[in-house]
Amino acid sequence: MMLSPFHSFHTKRLTSRLNELQKVFSPEIMERVWKNYIRPGLRDQEIPDLHDYNDFHWNRKEIFSRLCNALYSGNYISQRSVPVRIEKKLGVTRTLVLPTVNDCLILQCIVENILPIALKKQPSKNSFFSRSHGFAQADISFERDYIWFRQWRKFSDMRLEISSSHQFVCVTDIANYFDNIDYSHLRNIISDLHSTGEVTLDILFLVLDRISWRPDYLPSSNRSLPQVNFDAPRLLSHVYLYEVDAFLKTVTNNCFVRWVDDITATTNSVSEGKCLLRDLDQMLQTRGLRLNSGKTKILSAKQARKFFYAQENKFLDKVKDDFAKLPLGGKRRKNLLIKVQREFDKFQGIEPTGQWEKVAKRYLSHFASISDNYGLKFAKSRLSSDPGLRDSILRYFSELGPRRDRFNSIATYLTGSDILDDASIMFAAKVLTDWHVTPNSVLHRDIRSLAEQLASSQYVCRNPFFLMAALWLMSKYGLRRHILQVIEQTSNIWTHSEFLARQVASTYGKFRGHKEGEAMKAMIVSLGFETACSVFVSFKNMTLGPLIKPEVRLYVLNGQNKSTYSIQRFLVCLYILTASNINPLARQKLKNDVLLYVNDPLYVRVIKSIKI
Repeated sequence: MMLSPFHSFHTKRLTSRLNELQKVFSPEIMERVWKNYIRPGLRDQEIPDLHDYNDFHWNRKEIFSRLCNALYSGNYISQRSVPVRIEKKLGVTRTLVLPTVNDCLILQCIVENILPIALKKQPSKNSFFSRSHGFAQADISFERDYIWFRQWRKFSDMRLEISSSHQFVCVTDIANYFDNIDYSHLRNIISDLHSTGEVTLDILFLVLDRISWRPDYLPSSNRSLPQVNFDAPRLLSHVYLYEVDAFLKTVTNNCFVRWVDDITATTNSVSEGKCLLRDLDQMLQTRGLRLNSGKTKILSAKQARKFFYAQENKFLDKVKDDFAKLPLGGKRRKNLLIKVQREFDKFQGIEPTGQWEKVAKRYLSHFASISDNYGLKFAKSRLSSDPGLRDSILRYFSELGPRRDRFNSIATYLTGSDILDDASIMFAAKVLTDWHVTPNSVLHRDIRSLAEQLASSQYVCRNPFFLMAALWLMSKYGLRRHILQVIEQTSNIWTHSEFLARQVASTYGKFRGHKEGEAMKAMIVSLGFETACSVFVSFKNMTLGPLIKPEVRLYVLNGQNKSTYSIQRFLVCLYILTASNINPLARQKLKNDVLLYVNDPLYVRVIKSIKI
C-alpha cells in the first residue's frame, strides 16, 4: 500500500507506530467490522440515510484502502458529527450525534481490538454490557452472549431475584453519566486493562473529542462520551465503572447488578445502605461523577418488588413464552389474549412509579407482536405527552398498519407546537413511509399533504429534520413535481448543510432522464459537498455497463425478502429500471423479479407502470 507523499512531514515516531496501526486497522478488519456492525448500525440509527450509505458500501474496498493509507501516514482527520436531540421529559433533551461513516468505522476497529480482553477483566459478571447489534452470523461466542435483548432479560431477572431475596436494596444511577466521563481518567483505565498501543489511544480520543457535540465554538472540555448507536461509547462507559463493580462485589458479597450506570445493590439495613451509597458517591467523585440524588432510593424487599413491578414482569415473561407455543386461532390462545387485556386494564390504573414505563413498553411490544389493537387508545393518548414511550408507540403503529385514527395521531404530533424530539420526527416519517397505503386513496393524499406542510418554512426553519421527513414522505407518496417543489422551496436550508444536501441528492432516483433532476444535480455539485456528490457518483456507477451489477440487483430485490420494502431500495429500483443504457432484457427480468417480492401496493403500481 502506497503511503501519502506527505507522511515524511511526521516524525520518525510514526514509523515505529506503524505495526500497531496495522494490527488495529487493515482492509480485512474494516470489511468484517463493516459487515457485522457498521452497516446494520447505520440502518438502526435514529436518523437513517435516504441513500442507505450505498455509495460507501459499493465502493468500500477502495475506501478502506484510502482510510488505511491516511491512518498509516498520520493524515486521518475526523469530521464533525450531526447533533440529534431526543426528548427525555418536559422538553429536557439529551443530544446524540451522527458521526460520519469513516469515524464510525475507525471507532469500531478500535473497539474490536480492546473488547475481548476488557470483558475478560470485568470484576463481576453482574455488570452488563450489550453490543449494538444482533450478530446472527457472529463467529465468536462472546458476541452472541452480548446481544442487548439477551443481556437486558438476564439483567432484569437478576435484579428481581436479588431484590426479592434480601431485606433492602439500594437503587441509584449516575447523574449525567456520559457527559461527565473524563478522558484522562478513561485513558488511564483502558491502559491498565489492556495493552492498547499509545497511537491507538491517541486516535481513539482524537475521534471521540472531534465527534462530540460542541456548539458555539466552545473549546474542548476533554470529557463527555458522545452517545451514538455503536459499540465504542458503550464499551468505554462500561469499563469506566469497573472499579465500582469491584467495590460493590466486595461490600455486597457480589449481590448487586449494574446496567451501564443503573445500579441495584443489596444491603442488610437502611443505615448500612446509607453507608454504601456514601462510599460509592465518594468513589465516583474521584472520577468527576456523582450519584443522581433524585433517583437514589433504599427500598425494602416489598417496596422493591413494587418498584420493579416484579409481578407484572413475571406475568409478561410467561405470556411471551406461552404465545410462542400456542397455535393461532386456538381457544387457549384466545383466552390468554383476554387475560392480557384484563391485566393491561389493571396496569393502566396503577400510579406510574419506579419501572412503570418499562412495563408499559412491554405491553405495547406484546400488542404489536400479535397485531392486537387493544392498546391503541392508551398509545394515542400518550404519543405527545410521554417521550419515554414514544418509540414504542410509533413501533406499535407501524406494526398495526395504516388507519385513519393512527395517521391523525401521528399528524397531530408532528404538527404540534411543542415537538422537540428530532429522532421521533424521522421515526414517524419512517412509519408512514413503511405503511402499505392504497394508491390515490384519501390517506395517500393526506400523507402527501402532511409532507407539504412539514416542508413549509414554518417547520423547516424551526427544525431541519422536518425537511428530511418531508423528503422521505414525498419520495414515496409524491410525484416528481411534488419533490421538486419541496427541494426548491427549502433551498435556503439544505444548501448550507452537507448532511441535508446528501438527503436531497438521494431523491435523484425519481428524476432520472428529466431536466429537473439534472438541474438539481448541477446545483448540488456546485456546492462542493463531498458526501452529497458521492451519491450521484453512486447512481452513475450503478449503470456503467449493459448488465445490472450483482450487488445492485441483490439490493433492489431486498435479498428476496418479503419484509418491508424500504424507500431507499425503491429509489434505486426506479433508477435502474429507467436506465436506458442497461440491457432491456436485464431490466425486464429485474422488474419481473421485484414484482414477485414487493407487496406494497404503491410500489407495485409504480413499478408496473415503468415501460422497459
